[in-house]
Amino acid sequence: MSTATRKLLIAPLLVALAAAGCVEEVALGPEPSTAEMDVDETRTIELRFLRVDVKQFSQTLTLEDIRGFPRDILDNTWLLDLNAEPLVFNALTLLQATPTAEAYMLPGPAHNMWKLLTMTPDNIVLDGTSLAPLLGVGKAVGLPPSLILADLIGIAANDPAITTELATRAVLDNVINTHPNSQWRRGLKTDENPSGLYPVAADSIPVYLADVVDDFKSLPVTFGPAAPDPNDPSAPAHPGFITATTGLKAALDNFAMTVTVNLNASPYKGVDLTNGTVGSVNSTASQIETAFDTSNPDWLTLEGLATDLVIPELTMTIYENPEYLAGGTSMLPEGQGDSPVWDLPPWQFERLIMELARTKAGDIPDHCTIYSPQGEVE
Repeated sequence: MSTATRKLLIAPLLVALAAAGCVEEVALGPEPSTAEMDVDETRTIELRFLRVDVKQFSQTLTLEDIRGFPRDILDNTWLLDLNAEPLVFNALTLLQATPTAEAYMLPGPAHNMWKLLTMTPDNIVLDGTSLAPLLGVGKAVGLPPSLILADLIGIAANDPAITTELATRAVLDNVINTHPNSQWRRGLKTDENPSGLYPVAADSIPVYLADVVDDFKSLPVTFGPAAPDPNDPSAPAHPGFITATTGLKAALDNFAMTVTVNLNASPYKGVDLTNGTVGSVNSTASQIETAFDTSNPDWLTLEGLATDLVIPELTMTIYENPEYLAGGTSMLPEGQGDSPVWDLPPWQFERLIMELARTKAGDIPDHCTIYSPQGEVE
């Protein structure tokens, strides 16, 4: 292309650009007055609604920040299912180690559980039971009752008849796992799950954000008396199993929570009534209920959450039945008998003992021991 041709093409372009730059200057109105308004004074101001939609914005919050969340968010944000087995085992181990003098000062149910955990073939008292005549015969031929009982159960004379591990399993199965709030946890309501209830992991209790910020002070409420089952109004209501807890901290010193939000970050525009000018109002507060996209599994991440939670003081309660419960008169149904104790709810102490006995009996292998008279025969 020749130089002359290029000049012919460039010239019209320069003319067009020059023409585009010839626009009238925008005239701005006077600045609105910011002086205080006089009585009966009228001012006209213009408000504009602006949106600055922020998607997937992440913010790291401290424990104090989280305490300012709406209560509904705290109470319904599930974090994890906490394995309750170590909590129960530790509580029963401490009870078993209670000195005798202190144990006799415990409330009735706790004292009875202590006796159960410290019962051995050597210290058990079976007067008035169906085994008493058998032990009497053994004693008459010089056989100590502890020897017969130890052989019958399959343990040493000074070993506990009911181990802490066995008692822990019974408490989990019959007391904790039967509580409604140990079976179902609150979560996200979806089209597939409109109730927002999800099953809790076996032998566990659900932990919510509120538990972390409140140091688990709500456990006696969550796992206290439960409402009757709406699907079975005649069923007995669970009395609960935690009555007090102190000293538990789930959040360490470096605790932090990172959340991802979606919201309109632009402030709302309004009127400053002191001088009739445009004012701005933070828009976040009105969006807090919908800002967190809980359908995204990564909407919340935690740091500094204790992995091994130990409760320095946990008061668990297992309730006794106030009625006298007679022993059975028949061995049927097999492995159970016909005592009215089997009609009790599984969380009551008497039923719990029978479940322990049934489990223990199932662990004893079939065997036959033949004794020879020892010493002088009475």
